[in-house]
Order: sequence, then C-alpha cells, then structure tokens
Amino acid sequence: MATNNSISTPISPDASKVFCRMMNEQHGADIMAMALDQLTWADRGRTVSTATMTKITLYDIYISYAVCKGTECQMRNATIPFVPPLTSDKDVEARMEQIHEQVLAPDILWLFQSMSMLIFLVFSAATFAKLYIGQDAITEYIETSPIAYERVIMLLGSVKMVNYLISFVFWTSVIGHGIEACFVAYQCKHSLELNLKNTVLWFILVSMVGYPIMTKFNVLLKAQIEGQAKAKMSYRKNK
Repeated sequence: MATNNSISTPISPDASKVFCRMMNEQHGADIMAMALDQLTWADRGRTVSTATMTKITLYDIYISYAVCKGTECQMRNATIPFVPPLTSDKDVEARMEQIHEQVLAPDILWLFQSMSMLIFLVFSAATFAKLYIGQDAITEYIETSPIAYERVIMLLGSVKMVNYLISFVFWTSVIGHGIEACFVAYQCKHSLELNLKNTVLWFILVSMVGYPIMTKFNVLLKAQIEGQAKAKMSYRKNK
C-alpha cells in the first residue's frame, strides 16, 4: 500500500506565492490571529503591528510579523504546521477555511487573563447585583452601616443618589455594550465571514465586558480591512 508521502504532490513556489498573496489580501485577520497566537507571557505589553504569510507547503504555513513595544519593533518568523499535512495544493482552500474559523474564534479564557477584563467583569456583576438585590436592600445596608453611610453622604449627598448612580451606570453599560456587540456581530458576518457559532461567541463576550474584548476584535478587523485596501490599490495600479 502506498503511503501518503508517496502520493503527495508538493506545492510549487509559484502556487505558494499565489496562495500567500490571496491570504494576505483577503484574509489579513487570519494571519494576524496566527501571529498573535505566537506571543508568549514574556511578550506582555507588546503588540503585533503587521503580519504576512510568506510561504505555504504541504506541511506548514510560514508567516512573518512585527512585534512592537512603543516605537521599537522587531521582525519575527513563525511556522504553523498543518495537522494532518496536505496531500496537494487542491487541499489548501478547504484546510484554510477550517483554520479561518479556528484562529478567529474568541477564547472565553480572555475574561480571566488580564486585570482590565476582571475589573469589567466585577463591575458588570456588581451593577447587575443591584437589580437582583433591589434598591431597598442597598439603601437599608448603607443606612445601617455607619462607615458606608458616612462615605456616601460625603461623596454623593444622599443615599438615594447611590441607586440613581448605579441605575445610570448599569443601563449605560447595557446600551453601550449592546451597540458594540451588534457592531461586532455585523462585522463577524460581513467582514470576517465567520460562522454562526463564532459570531455568537464574539457577541456574548463583547456584551459581557465591552471595551477589552472590543479592542481584541478591532485588531483583527483592522488587519482584514488593511489587507483588502492594499489589494484594491494594487488592482488599480495594474489596471
């Protein structure tokens, strides 16, 4: 029986260039996500400014990306293996569609990986607790706690202002996060072309904490838009 290696057809250099150009122009978000996955704990505080696919074989994807901290940047290279390997260039499109959904899927663990995420989670939970506990319970707690009552009067002037403030903050957050989540869901569908599962996951995470997750999404969206913009400029020059 022949092995996979004996029937595999290598991807030619010309075909590799075509695939890489297509990915860089049409799927910049995918390549950016691959580059971001290469960052380690030692890279905290650093960002990826650009990422490009440079080569593709039956076994690996090769990318080059710039890691920056402030104004200082350094170029890095990474190799992402195909598991299992491809058998010919005809497999590239289907495999890249699978990878597209994998690398652009949001990770729920993001909620616990940074202080800003935790702060937003606690803040959201606290404001929601206000609705669950009720205004009367909050008022009673403040009025029966001398320290809490003194601080509230000093800062806000009255106990009622606490409930007004919490209600205002809660509903402002709900509306703001809802608008952000709808924007993300729209872009997931029309710009990144993600499936329903990943679109819903992005929507939920943005609804929960808003800005911190929105920032991660915007990095991917920016890479996608910039790649498509460069493709249009190149087309106009060659027209």
